Amino acid sequence: MPRNHLVNILVCLGLLVISGASLAAAEVVEGVDTRILIDISGSMKKNDPQFLASKAVHEFLSSLDDSSRVAVIIFDQSVRVAVPLTQMSDETRPDILKSIEKIDYKGLYTD
Repeated sequence: MPRNHLVNILVCLGLLVISGASLAAAEVVEGVDTRILIDISGSMKKNDPQFLASKAVHEFLSSLDDSSRVAVIIFDQSVRVAVPLTQMSDETRPDILKSIEKIDYKGLYTD
């Protein structure tokens, strides 16, 4: 998939990564606090039927080193914290990735 297409999908998904560092391809990002917002509303079934958001989040998380912290917030008509702000480490990374895999687009439609 072309990189530009993946970026467009991320914007459409409402996936917003807030961090203080610039991320280049295959660059390891050191020591940032990141919050990832994912739209899980029912309308996303149409906008991202292959759930490419999961792949994008996995790729981003793999670029973070152990001095970084990450939180995952999901929303439809309400907002929920899927992963509270958590230090990345060899121990926490698998749990964070598993929590992303559990996300689906079965949420309510948003206005």
